[in-house]
Amino acid sequence: MRQFRAFIILIVGAMIVLAVLGLLAWKLMENVEPDTARAWALVATVLLPAAAWLGYRLGHTEARGRLKGIDDGLDKVVSAAYKAIDLRVQNITRTKEATREPAPYIVLPPPEPAFRMLEASDSHELIELE
Repeated sequence: MRQFRAFIILIVGAMIVLAVLGLLAWKLMENVEPDTARAWALVATVLLPAAAWLGYRLGHTEARGRLKGIDDGLDKVVSAAYKAIDLRVQNITRTKEATREPAPYIVLPPPEPAFRMLEASDSHELIELE
């Protein structure tokens, strides 16, 4: 509702300004001779395409500048976000490295051989393996 009220005030203000400018032009033209008024109309008609072209070029330049500014701003924001993410990853990595416990060191007894070579004997005695 507030924006609508501001929009209406803007429209009314623009209409008042246009009415005042129109009245000033009317009063000015009452004091001008017809040949001078015709010359002004001819000049305005001839310069109208030039004014349109100039307005187009100015708008095009402004639009490119605005897009360039938006692009530069986004680049700065994205680079700042990447730096923040990189810093966070570095902090997490440093914290993990600082709190990491050394791997447990287990002392095992020396391994026993998988099999034993027995000496061959000629007797047919029974040999028990432990």
